[in-house]
Amino acid sequence: MVAAFHPPKPIPADPLGQRLYDLFGRQLWDFIEAPAPPPGKKPDWLTVTDYQLRPRLLWQRWQDPQKLIGVRFESETYYALLDIDVASSYCNAEAISDIRAALETIGLTRTILIRSSHSNGLHLYIPLPELIKTFDLAVGLEECLKAQGYEIAKGQLEIFPNPKTYGVDKIILYNGHRLPLQPGTGSCLLDDDLNPIGDSLEQFFALWDTAAAQQDLDELRHALKIGRDNRRKQARRNRSKSRKAEAWREDMEAEIEAGWSGPGQTNHLLKAIACHGHVFLELKGDDLIAHTLELATHLPGYRQHCQHHIERRVKAWCRSVQNYYWPYGDEPKRGSAEGSSQPNQNEVKAKDAQQRIQQAYEQLQAIEGLPDTVRGLMERLAKLAGSSFRTLQKYKALWHPDHRSSESCVTP
Repeated sequence: MVAAFHPPKPIPADPLGQRLYDLFGRQLWDFIEAPAPPPGKKPDWLTVTDYQLRPRLLWQRWQDPQKLIGVRFESETYYALLDIDVASSYCNAEAISDIRAALETIGLTRTILIRSSHSNGLHLYIPLPELIKTFDLAVGLEECLKAQGYEIAKGQLEIFPNPKTYGVDKIILYNGHRLPLQPGTGSCLLDDDLNPIGDSLEQFFALWDTAAAQQDLDELRHALKIGRDNRRKQARRNRSKSRKAEAWREDMEAEIEAGWSGPGQTNHLLKAIACHGHVFLELKGDDLIAHTLELATHLPGYRQHCQHHIERRVKAWCRSVQNYYWPYGDEPKRGSAEGSSQPNQNEVKAKDAQQRIQQAYEQLQAIEGLPDTVRGLMERLAKLAGSSFRTLQKYKALWHPDHRSSESCVTP
């Protein structure tokens, strides 16, 4: 049995109303309500913020078939639930069985399946024998299901309580959910094959007590600790990434704003403009090319120091940037040898040097013509690419006539 939670407020006289309040009445501020919709229509939920839902009113509203009622989570909870929409790929008996098996890996061995309403969506309740920290449970459930390959998304599979963010300037509430088995809503208990088996609170609470008593709390606490620790590490990594990304953005914007101060800076500036446009403005394709060309041709020093064929060089840099960078916040296009989403810094520098050398070579070949000697070629490439002779020697395959003899007129 769940220990009763009774603040000094008048509680329902009906034992079923008392039990409903014990389980779902821990947070009665910011409750949700909606007029009962016609079958097949979604409720128009509204958060009520100007008064608290009293225990007796909670029970009264639950019994009213004309008005739906729902609640939110407090800092601790006796339960969680998974919400599966009727259009979800998980709204079938086989998927529910698989989800239950996934939950068992973190000690949640018993659940209660109900049809949430006439819409035929599903709610999978997870009763607990004692209070658990709400946020820890939310994070643990999310990590468990994601590790098993489930898509956590509205319309597919939602977790209540949700792993909400921490509010700095204002309180961020947990998402609200409707109460189970409200009369007239079509909500009912289901068996493993999704067949109705009743809609009474007495049966629901009997199943609840049996399920709560069989949860493996030791296994659950262990899993929740791992999930919480992983969440903290991820938050620290994200903050570190965010600071680095902002510093990188500021550096690029400062370089772009300064424009040309002398010759030999075109490749560097075009790369910065294209990279900034793709990563931070999320431009790509023709939009990125147009943005890069427009900005470059209006920067200080462009007319004095930029060479001809700017359109060709802009297109080359835009293609290169899109193959190597990605819009900030998107999934990375590359990874380190260890499988990390962040590239090894040595790999980044090497790739950058190769890009600069390749761009400089193509510029010479298309615009100036290649020098007659290897020494002359190296000098021009070093200047245009901003590379040392040592770096050029390392990547001979990109420019040396012995490797590109079919493309070059250079005299070895």
